[in-house]
Amino acid sequence: DAGVDSSLKLPEEGYTLEIKGNSAILRAKTEQGLVWANATLAQLKDEEGLVRIAKIKDYPAFPIRGFMHDTGRNFREVELLKQDIDLMSAYKLNVFHWHLTDNPAWRIECKVYPQLNDAQYQTKGRDEGRFYTYDEIRDVITYARERGIMIIPEIDIPGHSVAILTAYPELGCEFRREE
Repeated sequence: DAGVDSSLKLPEEGYTLEIKGNSAILRAKTEQGLVWANATLAQLKDEEGLVRIAKIKDYPAFPIRGFMHDTGRNFREVELLKQDIDLMSAYKLNVFHWHLTDNPAWRIECKVYPQLNDAQYQTKGRDEGRFYTYDEIRDVITYARERGIMIIPEIDIPGHSVAILTAYPELGCEFRREE
């Protein structure tokens, strides 16, 4: 039995979990708390899928608990990102900082400036030509949201923008130092 009850006297992501005999009762203040309650229930199962009697009241000590992947430098397949997101959710991390651009490559599909995704303009030996399509990015965001994780995409501009200047040198500018 599981349910959300906003009147519970718990912090925002808090939940209670009670195991009695063959039943589990999960109560949470928010949907997010219910995600964490289910993660805890999964962690309590033994090799045979059984859970001992338990009574738990839990909530995170910190509002932001995250992890960062720098796919701008080192591309990761969508399926690997999803495996990482599953692990994050199991450990109740709630923020995935997705570093999508950096000097070696621009990893976001770009239809307006397609050279950004062209391997010849990316750092050799750094997964050149690899990028995420708009649909793949939407898929990863949806997948993360379903597991209680918010994605924070990072697009470095003007810093870490060698990928842009390599593909489009005409966008470069001179920097003058004021004396």
